[in-house]
Amino acid sequence: MKTSILFATIFLLLYSCSGNQPTTLVGKWKMTEELIDIGDGKGTFKAVDKEQVIEFFSDGTFSATHSLCPMVSGSNGKGSGTYSLEEKEIKPANCSETAGRISFEVKGGALILHLPCIEPCQQKFVKES
Repeated sequence: MKTSILFATIFLLLYSCSGNQPTTLVGKWKMTEELIDIGDGKGTFKAVDKEQVIEFFSDGTFSATHSLCPMVSGSNGKGSGTYSLEEKEIKPANCSETAGRISFEVKGGALILHLPCIEPCQQKFVKES
């Protein structure tokens, strides 16, 4: 009986904790929408036809088909760097320290990157199967 109660308690603890953490990022995510607001708060997500993919690895690193350094005009190079689930932050390599941090959230099965723009700008990704 004690063993059953112990297993039930462990199961409940693990189950309840998993709801507080974001869905695992490990895997490939494809950009589907982008939000760019001119500052009036009326920006909405719009579908994109860009083939941009980010792949997250279990060792806390990622690679991307595009540069994630914000405000890099004309950059068509690939990106890479690290991420932290605890900090909910992506740190692209080879970016300046202040401009090179991107916060994220997993919401409704989508990964949303909050880019460090003056006005609100976000990118939405869905996980590839």
